[in-house]
Amino acid sequence: MKLKKLTAFIISVTAAISAVSCGSTASGDADTISRAPAAGEAASSSAPDVSAREDDAPSQNSGGDSSEESLTSAELSGEGIRKFGEEYEFEGVAGELDKSFREAALDLSAELLKKAASGDIAEGKNALVSPESVMFALALAGNGAWGDTRAAFEKLLGGDMDNVNKNLCALMTSARKSSDPRFSIADSIWIREGGSIVLRDSYAELCKKRLDAEGFIAPFDDDTLSRLNGWVSEKTSHMINSIKDRFYHNEAAVLVNCIAFEGTWQKEYTDGQIDENGIFTNASGQEEKCVMLSSTEDRYLADDKAVGFMKPYGDGNYLFAAILPNEGISIGDYISSMTGESLSEFLSSADGEVNASVKMPEFKFEWGKSIAENIKEMGLEAAFDGNADFSAMAENCGPGDLAIDDIIHKTFIDLNRNGTRAAAVTAITTKGFEDNAEPEIKEVTLDRPFIFAIVEARSGLPVFIGTLNSVQG
Repeated sequence: MKLKKLTAFIISVTAAISAVSCGSTASGDADTISRAPAAGEAASSSAPDVSAREDDAPSQNSGGDSSEESLTSAELSGEGIRKFGEEYEFEGVAGELDKSFREAALDLSAELLKKAASGDIAEGKNALVSPESVMFALALAGNGAWGDTRAAFEKLLGGDMDNVNKNLCALMTSARKSSDPRFSIADSIWIREGGSIVLRDSYAELCKKRLDAEGFIAPFDDDTLSRLNGWVSEKTSHMINSIKDRFYHNEAAVLVNCIAFEGTWQKEYTDGQIDENGIFTNASGQEEKCVMLSSTEDRYLADDKAVGFMKPYGDGNYLFAAILPNEGISIGDYISSMTGESLSEFLSSADGEVNASVKMPEFKFEWGKSIAENIKEMGLEAAFDGNADFSAMAENCGPGDLAIDDIIHKTFIDLNRNGTRAAAVTAITTKGFEDNAEPEIKEVTLDRPFIFAIVEARSGLPVFIGTLNSVQG
């Protein structure tokens, strides 16, 4: 009776299990993508082969002029945002996922649901995460990491970054071949213009060729915020309209992944299979009226703790899966015991000789939170601390110059008689450490007489100046 909380989650998992493959990872020295240098600052030019050995790691803060023209504030006037990396093309491939990557994806799926959603589940709330979206966003960051920081990403993602990139590239290629359901994956890299990062072109090239990441250099103002949220809305087919509500003063880059899934059922529901007066008993034991959908499915799932089923979309390349814990086993208890291996075994337990007589409710909800602490707990502390090394991302960043500040994750699902629409966004924000402290905030409340002025900005001269002693005129 508590099917509602877990069903949506499996959409992301089944995508990770799809049969797709990998190709070679792009690497090589390239010019730096420059920001506008601060006064008296020279842009740096050397860039590493991001697939080089750790003992060949780049030296930090090298001097010299950039071989690529810097983006100036004047050039940003008007539109205010410039794209980079457009000279590169996504290099898609097809085939099967590596065993190590698939196992890591399943482990991350179980752990992410367990850690990120446990609080909501304990309170009887709905929850939905997209492990695949999180993996794509982490790969954008992992490609820019070096040394121990890079090793932490590789441990979490199931292998060296070259292999991770190849497998994610394969997942993206597979998604783009699907017409029913429509399944899209999009990545983007947003760099603060005039900020602390001088981006390596080799990093931008790698992320474009393997993850098809769009690149933007922008002033991180209100217009940029609107553009970023607009990009998210577009890439999620307007299911999720925003991911950030502000930029922070020391925010250097934002790495974003979006996933949008829109699938119709392979077999349509007939009028006789739709009960407009269905009843669903919620986590508190209260009955709720709902639309209940009935069908017979040929993929019945079961183990000693749960039963379930799979239901195909469109051309059959994607499936909806449901897991219903046995009576006496709570959703929370079931998830706490879940592992990548147990999840895989359950999803592959279909018995071709047993069908499932299914009833499930129509439902729709959205979910979102910061998952930074959850990802830290999963082994990525090194990417957040003061010794984080993202020197493969930025020319002028050594250990301690740049770190992950937050990971924001939002999801949406609408399951009904026609099919399913689902979307996810994962945004990783990074911070520079040269100005790590937030400005001190002092309150000013104009609730008594005060002086005011209208000042000409260039000269600082008051055009008007006066006092307010009464708001009644």
